[in-house]
Amino acid sequence: MPNKKKIEYVEKLNKRIDDNPSFLFVNYKGISVADITKIRNSLKETNSKISIIKNSLLKIALKNNSIEIDESVFKEPTAVVFVNNDISQVAKIISKAEKDNLLNIKAGFSDNELLTAENIKKLAKIPSKEVLYSEMVGSLHAPISNFVFSLNSIISSLVYTLEAVEQKK
Repeated sequence: MPNKKKIEYVEKLNKRIDDNPSFLFVNYKGISVADITKIRNSLKETNSKISIIKNSLLKIALKNNSIEIDESVFKEPTAVVFVNNDISQVAKIISKAEKDNLLNIKAGFSDNELLTAENIKKLAKIPSKEVLYSEMVGSLHAPISNFVFSLNSIISSLVYTLEAVEQKK
């Protein structure tokens, strides 16, 4: 029978799941406190948090939010990374931690879609939104600039031609 403390915790967890559109599941087995603190500090820069949650309580909260996750995700100890902003930035941090053998990526959830560990690793390779926006603006700016320079050269040619005609007279 669930006790009052666990019920309150699941309610808070339900709210966190509602408030965060994306989250990642990682295995934290064997990680030191110093390493998890480094990861937490890195995640703070992206306005995200990592929380160690008991698997049974996490399953209940996910079920309450109509989110179905494969049972294999819950075989080992699970930490959840709640993503508030750009999931690709968080995926980079978590992927780096996995490369350093600190965490193992299990799965994720974003935009009402289940993400595999491979999907999360692919997300880590995507540049941030700011970089993508600047690349898009640059690609839009280039044709316009080329057009302006072309018009300017035509006008300059016309001016030089008119000056040459004037000098002949």
